[in-house]
Amino acid sequence: MSEFKDFDDYYRSLSDRQIIEILQDNADRYQPAALEAARKILEQRGLDENSIERVKEELVREQKPSTSIFNIRIQSSTKLEEPEENSPDILPLNVHVKKSQIERILFALNGFWTFYALYALYIFFRRGIANIVDNSVYHPLDSLIIIVPTIVMVLAVIRFIQRKTSGWMLLLFYCILIIPNYVLTFQSYFQWFLETNEESTFPLWFYYEVVLICFCILLIIFTIYNLARTDCMKIFKITVLQKQITISIAIFFAILISAYLLRVY
Repeated sequence: MSEFKDFDDYYRSLSDRQIIEILQDNADRYQPAALEAARKILEQRGLDENSIERVKEELVREQKPSTSIFNIRIQSSTKLEEPEENSPDILPLNVHVKKSQIERILFALNGFWTFYALYALYIFFRRGIANIVDNSVYHPLDSLIIIVPTIVMVLAVIRFIQRKTSGWMLLLFYCILIIPNYVLTFQSYFQWFLETNEESTFPLWFYYEVVLICFCILLIIFTIYNLARTDCMKIFKITVLQKQITISIAIFFAILISAYLLRVY
């Protein structure tokens, strides 16, 4: 009897529509005592068969989900287990962490490459222009090897900061293209160091140049690694085919430049 009273107290808190919906859609899910209590509540409220049928027809027409405790429990557990992918409020924590991580990396790359571009332009206008004009110093092809990468680098940095697809492609192209130059320069300095008499002292600029070259090589490796990351490619809307084409073209020109520099120098 106490069980019936519990059901009776509970169903009195529900509306007529909710009780009819329980009896119509979920009768097989409730105990007989619960169903009996629900029917008695409807009788006590004076609902005739016509009123009950009208509510049932409305429920069928509206196709409204059941508001029973059982269905509420099922729907709640479904929402927890299968969250909407496009909802920003229920994204997994690791998605936010991953996004903030790549944003910090891109911010750092923007700073590094802005400084690199300004320094490269400073060196170019201070030393490069004069040597390019003086044909006795550089061969015309040498001048082209200096001018073209500088232009590519400046455009790459500007477009990369703007988060453009072309910025990603140009920066990756430049990084791969410039690697042989830094490697050969470092090799020449290292060879000079080995061949020099132990009693000789190296000028200060020598150590400065070596440290700068090492920093640039590390920056290029760091940049290539992060540009090739999937999350970075998504930000710049880069496809796998675009990445493969950019790398292939860059490697091709890097090999040509390396062969020329090894032959001439």
